[in-house]
Amino acid sequence: MSGMSKRVGRDLALVALLVAAATVLGLARNSLSAQPLPLSGASPAAVSYLETGDEVLQALRSQDAVLIDARAAEEYARDHIQGALSVPYSEREQSLATLVQTIPGSTLIIVYCDEGCDSAPRLASWLQGEGWRRAAVFRGGLTQWRELDLPLSQGGTP
Repeated sequence: MSGMSKRVGRDLALVALLVAAATVLGLARNSLSAQPLPLSGASPAAVSYLETGDEVLQALRSQDAVLIDARAAEEYARDHIQGALSVPYSEREQSLATLVQTIPGSTLIIVYCDEGCDSAPRLASWLQGEGWRRAAVFRGGLTQWRELDLPLSQGGTP
């Protein structure tokens, strides 16, 4: 083998090593991202929305459903929909083990925050990506719940 062939072989090996390292770093960065890109060809299902408090009440009465408050823990402690669990969007990763142990994958999860916030749809989408295919967003959130004078709780541990 000539000197030039050895050099080309070394250069190709170096390029392959760099491509492999870049791929590993990119996958690691994606997995640590707050909103990772899907790695398969299938895109996650669109998040569904419940528009009114009546729709939420009907779902809670007729289905295996749970409410999740996506607001910060301090806001949850101030007041929240009676019976709701606290899973602040910013703390979703830390809550995953508890959620897996307590909420079966077939359960309808209704996520809310205050009207107009983006934490609820983001958390519902994340939950779908983690295996809860029936995650929905209560669009009116706590604001509408209060306006309808429906049951609220205060305090409690998230």
